Amino acid sequence: SLLVERYPSAIPPRELLKFVIQVRFDVHKSLAQSRQRERPKVDTGQQVLSKLARSDTCVQVAICASDQLELASNFLVCPYRQEAFFLESALKRFVNTRRQIFIFTLPSTTRDGTQEVRSRAMSKYVHYNTDGAPVKAWVQDVHIDDNALQQLKNVAQLPIVHQWVAAMPDAHYGIGATVGSVIPTIKAIIPAAVGVDIGCGMMAVQTTMKAGELPDDLKGLRGLIEKTVPHGRTNRGGKGDRGSFENIPAEAEVAWRKLRPNYEQIIAKHSSLDRGRSYQQVGTLGGGNHFIEVCLDEADRVWIMLHSGSRGVGNRIGMHFISLAQKDMKSHLQNLPDKDLAYFEEGAEHFDDYVFAVEWAQRYARTNRDVMMKRILDAMQGYKELPKFTATEMAVNCHHNYVRREHH
Repeated sequence: SLLVERYPSAIPPRELLKFVIQVRFDVHKSLAQSRQRERPKVDTGQQVLSKLARSDTCVQVAICASDQLELASNFLVCPYRQEAFFLESALKRFVNTRRQIFIFTLPSTTRDGTQEVRSRAMSKYVHYNTDGAPVKAWVQDVHIDDNALQQLKNVAQLPIVHQWVAAMPDAHYGIGATVGSVIPTIKAIIPAAVGVDIGCGMMAVQTTMKAGELPDDLKGLRGLIEKTVPHGRTNRGGKGDRGSFENIPAEAEVAWRKLRPNYEQIIAKHSSLDRGRSYQQVGTLGGGNHFIEVCLDEADRVWIMLHSGSRGVGNRIGMHFISLAQKDMKSHLQNLPDKDLAYFEEGAEHFDDYVFAVEWAQRYARTNRDVMMKRILDAMQGYKELPKFTATEMAVNCHHNYVRREHH
């Protein structure tokens, strides 16, 4: 059974959070009941959130195992009123372990008060002076690693930075540039700041299904999605790679025909990029932190959400131009705070080549998500365990790792 106890006096490491809710799973009882095909009496994520909602505690929830308490970086955080599936699925990950699970929440306040605090927090930032442009970091009451902060200061020293460098609350150490930062540059571009997962982003589509219409056992649905969308990587990404299509589906064929002309322009000038399985990876997930998720909103409507980018071809484009930038600036590298901050200036041949290639990779990433989502929805609509449903007009498809031109 799931027991929830609150300990207001307990302070987690680094004093990040104030309240501790200790959740214990009676593993033996749960397993015994499941063997008897009885449903164990366990609070669902919805019930746990309901208990929190009736109290004056907070707005964010973090979860980690007892042997991870010293590692704040292992906290899995979700906002209050986020889909209840989050908490429930996170807890279920540990149901077959013998470890204690802890859920932490932010300091007590009323829900209205918290909304006000959150709104005020967004307008406040920490200002760091550097030898170049300033850094504005929205990290009040949020830990930021010293190495990440140094990276922000390094970038701010570049002569191409416009006004200031911005850092988001989730900013963390990256290659050359900090992940979770916004770097405005004048007539120049830093390939390493864009990174190698070009166009990585999220897509989410709302359906007409409600939570109660999902089957109790989602194993079959998960298997269906895994069969529909290639994921992971085997054989070093070569022939037989599980993360690529062997038989290209019609949706991917159509998508590639639109992408191919500009791709051929890129490889005509940069032939070393013509390798890998660019064509076979349209409509595939990849690995790492990429995922596909069936989730619920606050009204118990079912959404399909996925996270992916430009796959192997985006990685190759990123790595190729990071290396080219370092070669082009070879005589100036010693003047850079980090060699990975090498950049192309507008007017240079490789500047135009990179801008063309990176914009193409971002189109590939968006197209990749579109193809995956269409195939997932088509497969689910033909799944006998689900009712008839459609996708609503409520949809999101956006990059969170990208570059674009702006005029100020």
